[in-house]
Amino acid sequence: MKARKTRAIPARLARARERFDHWRKTRQRRRIPEGLWKAAVKLAADYGTYRTARTLRLNCESLKKRVQSTSQDAPPSQEPRASFWELIPDAVSGAPASRTEPEFIVEVEDGSGRKLRVQWKGNFAELSALSQSLWSKA
Repeated sequence: MKARKTRAIPARLARARERFDHWRKTRQRRRIPEGLWKAAVKLAADYGTYRTARTLRLNCESLKKRVQSTSQDAPPSQEPRASFWELIPDAVSGAPASRTEPEFIVEVEDGSGRKLRVQWKGNFAELSALSQSLWSKA
């Protein structure tokens, strides 16, 4: 029989689990308080619905419904979602080439707020090679 691998529980999930355990030991009513549900919904956004429900000993379907209802109630994000843009240099697009070297600025931001900005003046092929080099190391 194979041994199961156990993952360490992240600190935020462990603290929430302690809050839920405390509530279960001292509860005077049957329903889970809204404050605990809100904490569980936030954790589900970071760690996933199944893992959060299992760690906090919640009904997965109930948590999933709450996650879905809060995402529908939330206003749409003002920031555009990540997307892919193809950069086409003047020589390829058929537009007349300018006499000065083109300048490119590429900014990338991930979900945690880290940013990368590349400002490039020169040949587009070199920028493409640099980009491929950076992404292959990530």
